[in-house]
Amino acid sequence: RYINEGRYEEAADEMLKWVFCNGRRLRGLVLRRTDERTLFLANFDEGQSKLESTTLIWWYISPVTRSY
Repeated sequence: RYINEGRYEEAADEMLKWVFCNGRRLRGLVLRRTDERTLFLANFDEGQSKLESTTLIWWYISPVTRSY
C-alpha cells in the first residue's frame, strides 16, 4: 500500500517489524531487515522510483549478505 502511494520511507519502516520467530526477536533478522531497508531505500531518489522491473524481482529473490 505504501509503495503504491509513493510513501517509500514508511514502506521501508514496515520491514523492521518482521524480526520475530516464535515470539522472539532474532538478532540475525534485525540485521537482515536493516540491510534490506537500506537496499530498498537506495533505489529511490527524492520520491522518484529508479527501479526497473528486473531490479525489483532481483531484490525479492536475492539474499542479503553481510560480513561479520
